[in-house]
Amino acid sequence: MASNTPNLGLLKKDPATDGNETFNIKTLLNDNWDKIDEAVGNIQVPEASTTQKGIVQLSNATDGTREDVAATERAVKAAYERGSEGVNAAGAANTKADFAQSNLTAHLADYVHHAGFAVSAGTATAYIVALDPAPTALVAGMTVRFKAHVDSGANPTVNPNGLGAKSAKKPNGNAASFKKDGIYTVTYDGSGAFILQGEGGEYGTATAADVRNTKTLGTDSGLIAGALVTQATTPQIITPGTSNIVKAAGIYDDTITILGDANLVPANILLGKSIFGISGSLKKSVYGISVLSINKNTSVPASSSNLKNALLFTFPAGTSIATFASSGVVVSNAQSNSMLQGSNANCRSYLTLYDSVGTGDTIIVNPQYDSARIVSISINFITKVVIITFFNGNGPYITYSTINLTNFDGSGPFYLYHGYQNTDASAQTPYCILNGDLSFA
Repeated sequence: MASNTPNLGLLKKDPATDGNETFNIKTLLNDNWDKIDEAVGNIQVPEASTTQKGIVQLSNATDGTREDVAATERAVKAAYERGSEGVNAAGAANTKADFAQSNLTAHLADYVHHAGFAVSAGTATAYIVALDPAPTALVAGMTVRFKAHVDSGANPTVNPNGLGAKSAKKPNGNAASFKKDGIYTVTYDGSGAFILQGEGGEYGTATAADVRNTKTLGTDSGLIAGALVTQATTPQIITPGTSNIVKAAGIYDDTITILGDANLVPANILLGKSIFGISGSLKKSVYGISVLSINKNTSVPASSSNLKNALLFTFPAGTSIATFASSGVVVSNAQSNSMLQGSNANCRSYLTLYDSVGTGDTIIVNPQYDSARIVSISINFITKVVIITFFNGNGPYITYSTINLTNFDGSGPFYLYHGYQNTDASAQTPYCILNGDLSFA
């Protein structure tokens, strides 16, 4: 039985029931073609878009941005290959990233090539430093930076991440010191100590007493203030006087002039005096004439001696020479007007000369059993020479005697004494008689 297709209405024959019918070209062929042609002519296919189906152009491009074309097999292949390259590159990059991350982790834990930092904890003598990442061992060159949480006490230690407390020292071997909130860098020496960096060289021997009080001085114990006071900032002039001038200890920022005087020479300083270590040579203008009338005949004890028994005359300081001339001499065995005599052979009479410090010499002593009858005495205090003229014996014999004052230092004033030496077992009476003129200059 004949039927029609549902969409175009084309005539169809059923072979089972219509197999014997004659083939009708018009109805089975031409009319069906006309329907097909009409149906095809009525077909309207829109251009394809992302929102509807339709006609689309093929493209080999792999780098475009159009949305109205379709990729060809060639374009898909190129895109696939480029995608594969990207995947491979991404894989390589990820491998490198993993390697970099591993190296970064190792680098962060490498405290030899760079320093870690942390705020310390612990006590003033035991600083604990917790680094992140944590080091695994103490090695030579390991460097730690930390901010001190407290001022250090004596001989502090540093202990990074519980690896062991090690002494903190300065490069010179002395104990390091830390101030609260100060940031310090220490490096492990591999021998049991963290060495403080950038501090702790030799400080020398200067102390506070060597430094101006407006300045500070670096020491092993830290900065200390100087103690030297600035006493003057302008030139100082010192005029010597009769008493010491004491300048206070300290710093004088300008010149200090101690005035001198061209007149400060020995010739302007009195003999026997000195000024600032310069001994004077100027003698006093001393002179005098004295008439002596001396008669010493005092009894002296047995077995006694005294070369300064009686002071006869004092020559003032500055005396250079002195001369005594007896007023008269009896040329006989009788006593003279000027003489020294002992009372017997065991008692002698002396004439002695002493200087200001008590040094003296004997200048005349009466001869044994006889008297020394004096004519004149000449004394030179500069050359320390004494010349004596006297009569000796029973005749008119003039004798000269030269005495060198070997124990005499020549410093005035000078003293003329009568002395004695009595070796007798009984008291005796030595004589000293000087009658005449004494002059000195």
